[in-house]
Amino acid sequence: MEKKTTVLQVGPLPPPIGGISIFLDHLRKVDSGEVSHEFFNIFPNKNTKLNKAIYNIVVYFKFLFVLLKVKPEIIHVHTAAYRSFWKNTGIIYISKLFNKKVVMHLHSGHFSDFYEKNSDRNKRIITKVLHTCDKLICLSSGWKEYYTKTFDLDSNRIEVVTNAIFVDDYISPNKSRTPDLNILYIGSLTENKGLKDLVEIAKELKNKYNSNYKFTVIGNGPLYNYIKDEKQKHSLNIELCGELSGNEKTREFKNADVLFLPSYFEGMPLCILEGLAAGHVIISTNVGAIPEVVKESENGYLYQPGDVEKAVRIIMDLNKDKVDEISKKNVRYAQESYDFQQLAKKLDLIYLSIL
Repeated sequence: MEKKTTVLQVGPLPPPIGGISIFLDHLRKVDSGEVSHEFFNIFPNKNTKLNKAIYNIVVYFKFLFVLLKVKPEIIHVHTAAYRSFWKNTGIIYISKLFNKKVVMHLHSGHFSDFYEKNSDRNKRIITKVLHTCDKLICLSSGWKEYYTKTFDLDSNRIEVVTNAIFVDDYISPNKSRTPDLNILYIGSLTENKGLKDLVEIAKELKNKYNSNYKFTVIGNGPLYNYIKDEKQKHSLNIELCGELSGNEKTREFKNADVLFLPSYFEGMPLCILEGLAAGHVIISTNVGAIPEVVKESENGYLYQPGDVEKAVRIIMDLNKDKVDEISKKNVRYAQESYDFQQLAKKLDLIYLSIL
């Protein structure tokens, strides 16, 4: 039997729950005929300041130990921007010291801001790191164009791999709808994610239109208490669920009608794909790679970050027939384009192409 190619996946493993950690958790569930996946957690298991400080010192020694033990042919580094990128720079150079092939997977929707805010010296380092990798993976054709032009990279060295999910986990056959929409948000509860806008939209719907539409909010973060206080003060129909995963999370997706994402920055958020698979109408800001997935009036609606009035108008213009029509379309779209088994096969081809 021919030996499989071993790929060491480097990134944050759950907990905590985030875009990259969910991606890696999905990858652990895939059985590939060509590739054997091993995993190295770049974050400490206990997310405290002390654990982070200690782990940032020992992480490279732990990685070196795993590298020598596993003996992978390829290192696949999953990174965001800012501190994540700088930490992974050390991983990449250690890998190259041992003549390993390196794939860098750029998940961040903030990378252009990260690059522009750096000094000229750091910009040269960032460029050198990207050129050191054998392959780069980004989330959309728009990001591929950005990396190619900004860092003078050969376009053949950059592959576009959109995020993906296990679509069948989210499909709810014979779903029945109530007259009042259930609008779902999932993610960090921060200003960058547009959570203050969500609160203002809920106020507008209640005060201006006397709407009883419900906002189901999954996640945790600095604005949790702010949202809780505003909900009580203004009697808003917002359910704060905290962090959910597994069956609890998919249950909330199956119960919702709309996936709402008011973010100011994104790459290609998994929740958009989860919403498609669950048959949601997608209402989102037009940031990152989202406009490549969400087509205006076809499978959802887009608006500029911060435009509360536009978001309210979109929500109020929805009706049951339109929701049902888009719902069926989005389930098919997710099955055809964003199932994780298809993504895993594409990754296998990328790995084999650099050996």
